[in-house]
Amino acid sequence: MKKKILGVLIVIILIITLISLTGCGNDSNEQNSDNGKNTSNMEDVELYPVKDEETDMFGYVDNKGKWVIEPKYESASGFDPETGLALVWTSNEGFNHGFINKKGEMVIEDKYGRGTSSFYNGYAVVETEIKGGSSNTYYTKMLIDKDQNIIIPDEKYIEMTDVSKNGLVGVVYDAGMQYIKLDGTLAFDKKFGSNGTGFNANGIAAVETAVLSNSYILIDEQGNQIGDKTYGEITKLNDNNYGFAHNIDGYAIINGNGEFLSEHIYEYTSEFNNSNIAMVKTENKNKWHLINNEGKEINDNTYKLYQLLLDGKWVVTLEDGKHQILNADGSILVDTF
Repeated sequence: MKKKILGVLIVIILIITLISLTGCGNDSNEQNSDNGKNTSNMEDVELYPVKDEETDMFGYVDNKGKWVIEPKYESASGFDPETGLALVWTSNEGFNHGFINKKGEMVIEDKYGRGTSSFYNGYAVVETEIKGGSSNTYYTKMLIDKDQNIIIPDEKYIEMTDVSKNGLVGVVYDAGMQYIKLDGTLAFDKKFGSNGTGFNANGIAAVETAVLSNSYILIDEQGNQIGDKTYGEITKLNDNNYGFAHNIDGYAIINGNGEFLSEHIYEYTSEFNNSNIAMVKTENKNKWHLINNEGKEINDNTYKLYQLLLDGKWVVTLEDGKHQILNADGSILVDTF
C-alpha cells in the first residue's frame, strides 16, 4: 500500500514539474517574441520631422503627433525608406550635418556641410571642406553609401546631383556639368552648363545649356535633347514626368515631352511628388496650397510652411502655427497637433 501511494506521489510531482517547466518556457518565448517585435517596430515606425514653435528646433513625431525624438536639430529631413536614415543639422554651423536612425542615434557623424543631401537610391551626396590656405577655402562634394563607403571621392567635383536608379550622377567641374557612372566613367561624352538635375526613373533630366546661362533643356540618358524648347529654369521631373518650367511670368506645369500643361501662373513651387501633387503660390493666392498635375487645387486649405518628405508625404504648418501630416495625395494622415 505504501509503495502504491509513493508511486502516485512521484507521478504527481513529475506532472507538476512538467507543467511548471512548460509555463516558464512559454513566458520566455513570449518575452523573446515581444522583444523582437519591439525592435522591429522601432525600425518600422513612421516618424515625421516637425519644427517646434517654442524652441524653433526640429524633432520627430509619431502618427499621433507625439514627440519620439525631442526637438534639438536646426533642421531635419524625413527618413529615407531604403536606408532608414535621416539627415539632421546638429548646430548652427556649416559642417554639422550627419545622419540618424529612428532611435535618434548618430549613425553617420555630423561633419558634413550644408550642401549635404539626403540618401537617394541608396547614396548620399555630402559636402566636404578642403582648406588651401587662409583665403583659399572651398568646398567639394563626395558620394557615400549608408555604410560610409566612398563611392566618388572629394576634391574632384564642386557639385553633384542625386544618383538615378540607373546609377548616373551629374557632376560639375571646370564650370560645366557632365554625367558619369558610379565607377567614374562618362555616361556620354557631352558637357552642359554648370547647373542641372539628376535623372528621374524614366531617364529624363533638366540641364542648363552650355551656350546660354539660365537657359535649360530636357535631355535623355544619352544626352540627347528632348523637344526643341528652352526654358528659363526647370525643376526636376517626378517619376511620372511632371515638373515646372520658368520664364519671366512665372512657372508653368510641363511634361516629359516639354509640353506646357498650364500657363505661367505660379510664383513659387515645390517639385511634384510621385502622386503628382505639388505645393505652389500664385499672385492671386499668395499662400502655399496643393495642386495636381492638371493645376487643380486639391483642397481649400492654405499652409504657412511645408516640407516634402522623401516618400512623398507632407509636413505642413497651418496659419495658426499648428501642424498636420498629409499623405502623398494631400489627404490628412495625422490631424492637427
